[in-house]
Amino acid sequence: MLLHKVVVKMAEPNWIVATLTCAVNMTLSLCLASRKTPVPQWSRGRGFYILWYPLHQSFSVLLSIIFGWTLSAILTATGAITDDPTDPKYMARTDARSNIIEQTDWFTVPYPGKFGTFSISTAVVISCLGQTFVSVLDSIGDYSTCAKACRVPPPPMSAYNRGIAVEGLMNILSGLIGSCHHTVSSGSSIGILRITRVASRRVLQCCGIIYILLAFFGKAAAVFITLPNPVLAGITFLVSGLFVGFVMSLLQMIDLNSTRNLAIIGTSIMLGLMLPHWANTRPGVLDTGIPELNSFLLAVVTNPAVVGGVYACVMDNVIPGSLTERGLLHQIKDLDDEDAKRLAKSYDDGPEVYRLPFIPSSFYRFRLVKYFPIFDYTGK
Repeated sequence: MLLHKVVVKMAEPNWIVATLTCAVNMTLSLCLASRKTPVPQWSRGRGFYILWYPLHQSFSVLLSIIFGWTLSAILTATGAITDDPTDPKYMARTDARSNIIEQTDWFTVPYPGKFGTFSISTAVVISCLGQTFVSVLDSIGDYSTCAKACRVPPPPMSAYNRGIAVEGLMNILSGLIGSCHHTVSSGSSIGILRITRVASRRVLQCCGIIYILLAFFGKAAAVFITLPNPVLAGITFLVSGLFVGFVMSLLQMIDLNSTRNLAIIGTSIMLGLMLPHWANTRPGVLDTGIPELNSFLLAVVTNPAVVGGVYACVMDNVIPGSLTERGLLHQIKDLDDEDAKRLAKSYDDGPEVYRLPFIPSSFYRFRLVKYFPIFDYTGK
């Protein structure tokens, strides 16, 4: 929810561009969600015919980016946006970061050690432990929210373990080739997934291939960096807002008439806002005399999701409550027929969606599989 600060900072150079970009995105993805676009098709049996498909919804994000980028280009060409680099409104220009394209090579090959020799620092490792802990908790929440957005059952423990393991391996790989950021799940991507209604693994795999190819063609990747900040703000506003909405929709599984649940929800939100605010406005309050430990504590305490989430988890397990009251009924496998049918109607796919492809079902019944937490053991 703290993304509002980032959105405001990006939209500040030109609120008109940000608002219109968001308006186009909302119109295509929400207002026209019940409409379909005529798409000419041809087949040998039917010849030419019209296929009615929600094409505008699937490409709503791309179309709104093109619209916002074009609008910024027009304002830049007509001189409606200042050309003074010291003015904050300058970042609304399409050529504000054009120098990046000039400075980037046409072709580059990322490889381990390209930006310097490897070294291990105890201080950095301890400091990163806090960020890693926060990232793992965020990813677990992203997995559950993604399942909700795709209308599939909650991920099993093996899927959580597999996701965290892959994120860890990709972080190691990105660090080896000189990346300066984590390679983890993103809430904004979940929002885009729901807006476009495209949740195919093949699409995401193709997207990953495109990213890898862009790493080799520097100037092609640099073009996307020139995207004006207000355009990015207009897109982020909707996709991040939708992600927050899906996170809140997870509460429908619990009993919202229970005083117990309302108390836990309210106090966890309050503590998640209070404690980070206190730590951020009191520099040095977490000074333990050990800089590395200070960085770890600061990373944990200043994250609202971690503070509120850990508190809510503890309170949910300490304060007595029934499975129905706590929203855990859907995690029980031995449900009666009525409850099982009711839950099945709310999903588009079953738990088999989390099975790894190209692996037969008999593999999961081997006794050795239960010692590997990334697989879902189904044996006795």
